[in-house]
Amino acid sequence: MGLMTVTSRQQYLRELGLYHGDIDGIEGPKTKKAYLDLQKKYFRRKQDIDGIYGNDTDILLYDAYWVKKLCKHFELEEF
Repeated sequence: MGLMTVTSRQQYLRELGLYHGDIDGIEGPKTKKAYLDLQKKYFRRKQDIDGIYGNDTDILLYDAYWVKKLCKHFELEEF
């Protein structure tokens, strides 16, 4: 499976509160900054924080989005 489209990336990043631009499918400065902010938030190794959207960042974005979406109503008491 290939990387997500830029439009999908922007939508996911917006849902995570990391992207504040238009959903336009253009990988501009705001989108690239959101990649870097995502990496800074979740990656622990400095070498992984480069602002480049590759396979690892794609997996991270997909997983972070779905965890947030599926767990937003999760209550610790229910566990």
